[in-house]
Amino acid sequence: MAVPGAPLRTNPEDVFIDNTGMIYVLDVFNHLVLKLDSNGNLKSTWGGKGTENGKLFYPLGMSGTNNGIIYVADEFTHRIQKFSVLNLNTISNSSGSPAQLLH
Repeated sequence: MAVPGAPLRTNPEDVFIDNTGMIYVLDVFNHLVLKLDSNGNLKSTWGGKGTENGKLFYPLGMSGTNNGIIYVADEFTHRIQKFSVLNLNTISNSSGSPAQLLH
């Protein structure tokens, strides 16, 4: 996948489109979320490889809401992070076994 302004190789794992037409692409091998407009132009990225809050380490799933919240499931850190796309801050994260994440 070629996205102008994105890392040289983009490896999409998941996609979410919000109610404004913004496209969020989860790039597993670059450990990033790419935010694109409806024409495919790169607007911003966030993440990067790491284990601290806001960083991603092989993200494998993503979901979002129409009020600017994106949830990203991270394989190697065994957590789900909640991001606000309005200010690109990590709102919260949860980690643990799948059963623990239900509570």
